[in-house]
Amino acid sequence: MSFPNVIGAQPVRLFAEFVYNWDAVNDDAYGYLGGLRLGQTKVRNDWSIYAFYERLEQEAAISAFTYSDYDPGGTSLRTGEQITTLRRARLASSLRAEWCRSSPLRPLR
Repeated sequence: MSFPNVIGAQPVRLFAEFVYNWDAVNDDAYGYLGGLRLGQTKVRNDWSIYAFYERLEQEAAISAFTYSDYDPGGTSLRTGEQITTLRRARLASSLRAEWCRSSPLRPLR
């Protein structure tokens, strides 16, 4: 869902994802992600910042398909946040900075 020209000429976009594994062997079968993005990086000197919160349980997805740039990847019952900034420096290149924090939902045995 996008809202144009929220701050100056910069749009805001809200996004969300949900996953549920119907064939899970236990109740740790779902995950979700929600966040927002301000700005866009289409032309030179454009900028963008986005943040999201994620919860991914152990049986929600196959570990090979999870987001490996966030934490070490995998599905180890985790929750956490990430903030990313982007700036289009030239037509074919951009700069990116990320911060993320994650923690297990409960201690692993």
